[in-house]
Amino acid sequence: MQIYNAGNIDHNSRFVLSIVIGLLGAVAMGIIYGMVQSILRIEFEYMYILIGWLIGEMIRRIGHGVTKKYNVLGAVLALIAMMTGDLVVRFGFSAIVMVIQEPSLFLSVFAALLNSFRSVWGIFGVLFRVMGMYIAYNRATVL
Repeated sequence: MQIYNAGNIDHNSRFVLSIVIGLLGAVAMGIIYGMVQSILRIEFEYMYILIGWLIGEMIRRIGHGVTKKYNVLGAVLALIAMMTGDLVVRFGFSAIVMVIQEPSLFLSVFAALLNSFRSVWGIFGVLFRVMGMYIAYNRATVL
């Protein structure tokens, strides 16, 4: 399928390129979202949908993939972007350095998500995150 071959790169190289650029983009989106949210002190649940859409589009345009692994990559990268944003909101910009030194800190975001099931707004927050991951999953492939 020459039409999907981005610059005559083979399938595996495109997937690796999608992982590398997608991971950098997801972390950058998470940092930007976290900084905006911590400055304004308001949670924009709709941004999770936008993050999912942007990551799905990025994976689709970079990878030109047609298999399910691109879909899964889009959903995982959306989750990484959302968790990075939550870490930046919770611990500040230094959270990125803290996670590199202490990777178990990333699990504190899961604990915060489990605590959010105590209120209706917390449940809505989780649903918007899932919706963003679903949109990234669907947008990540060409077909």
